[in-house]
Amino acid sequence: MKKEFVLGFALVLFLYCFNGIANAVVDLSTFVTENYVTSTNGPGNWVVNGTANNLVTQFNNSDASIFRSGGSIDVNMRRITGEFYSINNDDDAMGFVFGFQNRGQMYLFGWKKQTQSGNLAGMYLSLLDTGDSANDPDRKDFFNIPSYPSSVRTILRENTLSWSSFTTYNFILDFRPGQIDISIFQGANELESWSVLDSTFTNGDFGFYNNSQASSTYGNLEVSCLSFSVKHLETGNNYVSLQGAYDEYGVQSFDTFLMTSSDLNENIIFDRDLVVKLKGGYDCDFSSINGVSTVHGSMIIKNGTVIIDKITII
Repeated sequence: MKKEFVLGFALVLFLYCFNGIANAVVDLSTFVTENYVTSTNGPGNWVVNGTANNLVTQFNNSDASIFRSGGSIDVNMRRITGEFYSINNDDDAMGFVFGFQNRGQMYLFGWKKQTQSGNLAGMYLSLLDTGDSANDPDRKDFFNIPSYPSSVRTILRENTLSWSSFTTYNFILDFRPGQIDISIFQGANELESWSVLDSTFTNGDFGFYNNSQASSTYGNLEVSCLSFSVKHLETGNNYVSLQGAYDEYGVQSFDTFLMTSSDLNENIIFDRDLVVKLKGGYDCDFSSINGVSTVHGSMIIKNGTVIIDKITII
């Protein structure tokens, strides 16, 4: 009679190199600064802090300044979440950039606290495109100023909502080539949700944005995949679930399934007379390991053997 095993948090039967470490927020210590000094305000001063280098504070009342990953985060088919806030009562702008190609070409999500001389308060999503890396946007291109004609700045979305000092805001950015989805939250309250179709840039770097808003902190950045979660190494086929991959016709004994370092919510049943290997923690392209995979559910072995590596079962 075949025995049924449920793999849970404490069970080690059939496990190889069980790793229970949770995915960490992004270490910001390798990020680089892009300053756009166009007035006497001067450059930004970004200082990384937090127990795991997970936060960064921009201290100066600077011109437009960006603190970006330096190419380590490509937004293509990624979900990026994080937060920002300011403890300064000034009335300028915070936000983030993505699809960053070079200093003159990027998407910008900005949020201005108050209207000043035609510079409108509220959130705005801009496409900035000077045409090449040799030309920087003008100072006013980084804001939403309808009275300032610009061939560089295209406003894709906007609203009139102001932000408040001493208040933490969270964001979710989902980036697919041709589609940009942004949601902004204050606690559990969703303040804005935009879905924008634009294919000017289909990949690029991610970074935080500050413009003349001193003592602003950003961070607790997490990056996950919007693409397939499982890859059958031997066939090259991709799947959205581990169960779907395992059930596929043609799986052979000692085949390997690669899993991204993300969350899978499923209960998986292994019921074939096969030895299969599950290797977790891969990036979205399945090219390198950058963490662990987390299965929220159960793994039940009715037949065969399952060998797992860098997978947490909750």
